[in-house]
Amino acid sequence: WYRNQVVCFDAETCRPTKTFDVREPMGLCLDGADGLLVISGVQVVRLDLGTGACTPVVSEGLVAPFDLAADPDGTLLVTDRGAAQQVKRFDRKGALKGRFGKPGGRDNNGKFEVDRLRSPAGIAVAASGKVFYTEDAEPKIFVRLGADLTYEKLWCGPWYLSGEVCIDPARPEDLYSKGGAAFIRHKLDYAAKTSRPEIGR
Repeated sequence: WYRNQVVCFDAETCRPTKTFDVREPMGLCLDGADGLLVISGVQVVRLDLGTGACTPVVSEGLVAPFDLAADPDGTLLVTDRGAAQQVKRFDRKGALKGRFGKPGGRDNNGKFEVDRLRSPAGIAVAASGKVFYTEDAEPKIFVRLGADLTYEKLWCGPWYLSGEVCIDPARPEDLYSKGGAAFIRHKLDYAAKTSRPEIGR
């Protein structure tokens, strides 16, 4: 982030192969075979991996975006912090199409309310369209939303429960997770509703 760069690594050797200049990059996800969607400051841009050009996709409606994922229907899901504290959905023209969470979120006092978020973090979208996000706050929670961004289920636990997650849109059976210094690829079996770690670094 502080270097204003996005670095690509070889999937087999984990060695850096390309470096691109992107202002204040945060979360990113694949966008086809030749592009990445990247949070850049308070925007989402499309980074062309061939030319390095950045094209704005979402230019308005974000306060402090942290992570993003591409839905199978082509829309984008973004965890937005700051004064927003929400999960937001945008179409590919940058228009806000939906959100989950009350503006401003919650602090550490008072009754817990599931629709008052605190530091929403990693986000992923399953092939079914269901949305999963985590929070970078205590207690650690992992939340499932329906495709229409309505609340469905919450898992809660200690600090090591969750980390950043991403489903590969080109290979939805692959889920990548990061927790601490570990970066792990999991194989998902949607029919059996099981998963197994395949490789980690």
